[in-house]
Amino acid sequence: MLSETVCAACPVLKAQPLCSLKHDEWLRLASGTAPQRLATRDVLLRPGQWPTFVYAVREGSFKLVRQDGHQSGTVVETVFPGEWIGVASLLENEAFDVTAEALEPSALCAIRGEDFLEQFTLSPTFNRQVVRQISAKLDQAHSMLLLRSHHDAASRLAACLLYLDARRPNGSSPGVAMTKADLGQMIATAQETVFRLLTKFETKGLLRREERRILLLNRAGLEAVAANPKNTGR
Repeated sequence: MLSETVCAACPVLKAQPLCSLKHDEWLRLASGTAPQRLATRDVLLRPGQWPTFVYAVREGSFKLVRQDGHQSGTVVETVFPGEWIGVASLLENEAFDVTAEALEPSALCAIRGEDFLEQFTLSPTFNRQVVRQISAKLDQAHSMLLLRSHHDAASRLAACLLYLDARRPNGSSPGVAMTKADLGQMIATAQETVFRLLTKFETKGLLRREERRILLLNRAGLEAVAANPKNTGR
């Protein structure tokens, strides 16, 4: 069981839906919760696994990859501290259909699915907040589809970097922890094109690359690129 000392600074408890829990409700969930740590590229779950647990991310970040005929699959979602993995599968009573892989050293808590479902059933407030989070994820997916349909590669990449960086909570490691292959999968662009555009953005002083991280230096400049669906000229 987790202790209140361990959980005091946890971003998951400060975010919905857990921040709406009463003390006794938190104790009930915490009694069956197991903390875990994963290194970069460690796999948390694979397609076909049953949602015995749901996972609340405390540190780091994850990518969710769906196999779609391509050898490397497609990144369909990213998950940051305060967010969850596996809730939709649990509520739908279906096996996972994605691979969840750590993008950087990460920490999370595994909460028993039966405990999560009990709280979901008993608390209307908790229920509404969970549904609201799932709805927000659908809105984000819709926005990414529109971006792929109407914007060129430069605009898609700039918008994607801004979107990922904005979702990192205060106090987390700065920058975006994604490779050019990951970014290419997210914006439906060849990684060679992503590499060329990252080099161009870096030359212009919009960002800086450090190992597996991309630090945004000029958000206004990236916003200008993202706002232009057809970036032409030199």
